[in-house]
Amino acid sequence: MAKPSKAPKAPKFWYAKTLFFYLKYLIYTERFCDTFTKSMDQILAPVSANETQFKYYGHDLTLGSALDPTATLTINGIPRVPTLRKIGSLTSAQVLTLATANEPMVAGVPGFAIVIDYVYLEYIFVTTPYTVAGVGNFQVINGAHQMVSSCAVAGFLDQGQNMIMRMNGTSNGSGTYFTAASYNGATLFLDLSGVTNPTLGDGTIQYTVQYQLIPIV
Repeated sequence: MAKPSKAPKAPKFWYAKTLFFYLKYLIYTERFCDTFTKSMDQILAPVSANETQFKYYGHDLTLGSALDPTATLTINGIPRVPTLRKIGSLTSAQVLTLATANEPMVAGVPGFAIVIDYVYLEYIFVTTPYTVAGVGNFQVINGAHQMVSSCAVAGFLDQGQNMIMRMNGTSNGSGTYFTAASYNGATLFLDLSGVTNPTLGDGTIQYTVQYQLIPIV
């Protein structure tokens, strides 16, 4: 009975060739990862405040200053106004005096008007709801004008559970006009109108303001 023939041995250079392609793969992978990491660093973490040219998904982005929220932003040469967001909170002590002591939310910037997209409030219930006397509203004001739609205090602060509220950006008397000076550098405040200070409660308020800084000539 004939013995089965053995498979021919692979040439010795086959091992060297395999090793060569494997090393080549590692080199190209390392270069790709290094390039990708450097590209992301350029987008997310500029080397200096003066480095303002970026490539972002094929778009040319230019900032007047990488660290300045009032900087001019251009996308493919078209000027855009960046949308900004401020997140903050009010303690129970601040809530208890909100009708008589307005709380600052966004600091004003000289030469700019703050235009609001929306204000989002979240009431964080702790152990005791607030007692609210009267029929009043939450307002966001810049010291001279109401900047968002009002929302009732009752049904929000006097609840024994967490509550959320959204106020859209719209000025009081929409369609009318105001002096530029009354908006120039004005700080945004959270205010309670039409009611006395709440009592008894111990909850807190978390807020988010989405807005734009518009230059005033």
